[in-house]
Amino acid sequence: MGMTPMPAPETDLAALRAEVVHLRRVNDELLATVAELRATIEGQQAQIDKLARLAFGRKSERVAGPTLFDQVPDSGPPTPADSPPLPGPPPTSAKPRRRGHGRRTLPADLPRERVEVDLTEAEKACPSCHRTRVRIGADVSERLDYRPASLFVRQTVRLTYACRSCERAGEDARVGRPPLPPEPIPRGTAAAGLLAHLIVSKYCDHLPLYRQESILARLGWEVTRSTLCDQLTTCAGVLGPLYRLMCDRVRASASLHTDDTLVPLLAPRRTAHAWVYVGDAANPYIVFDLSVGRSRDAPTAFLNGYTGFVHADGYAGYNPVYAAGARHVGCWAHARRYFFDARLSDPERSHDALARIRALYAVADDRQRRGRAGHPTPVRRPPELAASGRGRRVTSRGRVAEHRHIRQATRARPVGLPDERPDGVARPAGRG
Repeated sequence: MGMTPMPAPETDLAALRAEVVHLRRVNDELLATVAELRATIEGQQAQIDKLARLAFGRKSERVAGPTLFDQVPDSGPPTPADSPPLPGPPPTSAKPRRRGHGRRTLPADLPRERVEVDLTEAEKACPSCHRTRVRIGADVSERLDYRPASLFVRQTVRLTYACRSCERAGEDARVGRPPLPPEPIPRGTAAAGLLAHLIVSKYCDHLPLYRQESILARLGWEVTRSTLCDQLTTCAGVLGPLYRLMCDRVRASASLHTDDTLVPLLAPRRTAHAWVYVGDAANPYIVFDLSVGRSRDAPTAFLNGYTGFVHADGYAGYNPVYAAGARHVGCWAHARRYFFDARLSDPERSHDALARIRALYAVADDRQRRGRAGHPTPVRRPPELAASGRGRRVTSRGRVAEHRHIRQATRARPVGLPDERPDGVARPAGRG
């Protein structure tokens, strides 16, 4: 009976080596798949956490504590000995005492109406000797009351004069009458005080005209909503010179803030944008500019010729303004939000950035409390970030970085440069 020939040892060794190489490749592919799935799960979990926080959590992005994650080990390269340490928050004055929850004193500048409550003549008699008691004092208690608003008709009476002597002589009586005082709406039914009330109620108290229509009807004036709308339109034309003057004052600011928000436009039916511009302390005015659509024409036309600092977001529509001489000031609140969202996926670097931004906020708060004039010194990239090695780019790996809109907005820009433009200046005084 013949025996099966055994394979040569060299053949077995080559087969084992090929199998080892194959298994290593399979293992590497499995590890890469596990890493990819883990990153996907982390990104989806970050989205779930963010949505849950937006729906059920606190709206504030505040992170409590004088320092953040002090116990987290530093995995970055060691800080060189010759690099300057990161300055801590400046010493602040004593915090003002918080008001208690008890009853507060009523404002002293409100008018007082005195209502005296006295004893009757019979009650003034002493129960012992039956003689009349004398007043030795009074107990005063105050309660805040409200007198409902009311409409009244203001009659403007213009006295008319005539010359009786000329009239008896058969000549012209020379009748004289003073002219009517100027009114916002000539020959209108609403006076300046009522028109001011309508404007404040609509644009400050956010009362639409259909609600004011019912309120005025309850007060005794039956007026239609179309009439109120026509009156506000006329007032807008009357206030046009004042609006243009306020716009000029805002453009005269050394720095201004701007942003836009959506506004539904009824005719034509589409979405408009209201652009807000806020002046500096020397020009404390807030003006709005309405545009149909969000094109760059609106900010370019309003800020034509402006060469100061423009505190705005990264909208590309402001680029013509910057190209014309204005300087873009980055918003720390927008940059901080990305680090706040990444605090779970990369807690070490994100909380380090949050702590440094907190130090900038502390400087701005201290200057605001002390009432100092001027702007803080422009801060580009803090040298401490470059020296510590933690100022490198935030990679796109991680929970929050998996969000597409965050990757597009941040573009993995350095921590020290929150502005999307390379020449942008980040100022700690701006918080969005």
